[in-house]
Formats: sequence, C-alpha cells, structure tokens
Amino acid sequence: MSSRASSERVGNGVVWPRLARGGLWLDPSSPSQTTGDSNVMLDLQNYYARPAVRQRMVEFLGGHRLEQTSAVYLTADDRSPGPGFHPRPPSQLWACLESGLEVMRSLWDRRSLLFHLDIEYVNFDYPAEPYLDPERSLELQRPLIRLLRQQLLTWGIAPLHLLSGRGHHLVWRIDRGSAAYRRLVELGVLPDTLRAIYESFCSTGETVGLEAGAAFAGAGQILEYAAVCRPDRGRPGRPRRFPRCRSGLAGGRQRRRLRPFPGTLS
Repeated sequence: MSSRASSERVGNGVVWPRLARGGLWLDPSSPSQTTGDSNVMLDLQNYYARPAVRQRMVEFLGGHRLEQTSAVYLTADDRSPGPGFHPRPPSQLWACLESGLEVMRSLWDRRSLLFHLDIEYVNFDYPAEPYLDPERSLELQRPLIRLLRQQLLTWGIAPLHLLSGRGHHLVWRIDRGSAAYRRLVELGVLPDTLRAIYESFCSTGETVGLEAGAAFAGAGQILEYAAVCRPDRGRPGRPRRFPRCRSGLAGGRQRRRLRPFPGTLS
C-alpha cells in the first residue's frame, strides 16, 4: 500500500494537502505462495477472489460489509500516465479488481480521521534505485521506522505498518467522536481557498465540511511536529548517513560517493 496525495497551492506559495483527494492503495499482502523450492505467483484475479483477502480489504475500507464501509470513495486507474481523478463508490471494488485496475481508498472517511505517515528513500541522482535495489532501500529506512514506532507507542498509538515499492507506511485512525478529534479541529487552520473547497459539493455529492477539514489540517500539523522532533535528533555517536527531508523536494547534491547498484552503468 502506498499513497497518492493531492494539494492546493495558496497565495504565499505553501502547498496544503487536500482531504478530498488523498488516497491509500489497497494491497493486503503479496500474492505469492511457496511450493517446494519454487515461488509461484498466483493470478491476481484469483488472489483477490479469496474470501479472506476480500474481507481484509473491506475492513481496510472501514467496515465489515462492502455496503457499510466508511470510506467515502475509491479511485481505480489503469497504467496510463495522468489518469485524472474519477471517484467511484466503494460498491464498485470487486468490479475494479476484476478489471485489473489499481485501486485506492480515500483518506476521507465518514467515521474516522486517518493519519498516514509515508517514509520513502529517494535518490534524486538515480531515481530508479529503490526499484532496482529494494532490499537496500527498505533496510536504510529501518532504523528510523523503528524509532518512529517506538515514539508512537509512547503516545498510545499502535499504527498499521505497511510497505510499498519505495518505503514504509504507518497508518492509524481516530474516531470522529473522540476528544482527540475535537482537539485537532481546534488546532487546524484553513486558508480561505480550502475553506471554500471544503464547503462546496464534491463529485461524490458530499461536502467535506469545515470541521473535518480543520481536523485534517490539525493532523498535518501534528505530523509536522513529529517530523521536526525526530526521535533520533541529538543522539550522540549516531551520525546520519543520508539527509532527511519532510517533503519530496530535492535537497541538492552533496559531496558523497554513490554506491553502484544493479542495473546502472558505473
């Protein structure tokens, strides 16, 4: 599972994440099994047809039955570039999977506020490295992931830990009726552009609403705080091997020796 986010650029150049466009990929586990010494890849349609796999997907959508899930919508894309944004009702999940589409659920949820902490290894000199050498890329992130999970546990948060092609994902939720949700609503600050968007009807026929929008903004501020107050900051004797950024912006080249990896010219 990974994420695809949309954002709204406001006048001062700050990019604000938009709740109505955020999403999480559905990928309950790797569709493979081991038979003897060979690793047999199952047909994806047959894999997704398994009752246990389908039930796990429905739970990930926020319910026990597909018609009662709390996810507001799904998106389902093919491999064409720039597929656009075409929300679908969750009831179309099985049809999308049977068509071989890439399915994502909305971060927008009717009963909960979802948090998604996305950690990725990015090599701006060789963008393909995480895919050509995934074991190394994931292993480089492991110490930070371990520290983040320990920090979250001290706050009483036990996140769902998932992997995608380039990194780790920590996902958790809070109930909309909880005291924590109300605190996030009070904390969140919305620019006028987002206030107008959240008060208007989306293509799903619903409005996000200012309360949910403010809570989502507050959640972003909390994640920003957690990133600034990294659990590894200030630990003596642990020099960092790689720069760490709180966005996908390139931090510039540094004087370093790049280790060759399979699939590149050296």
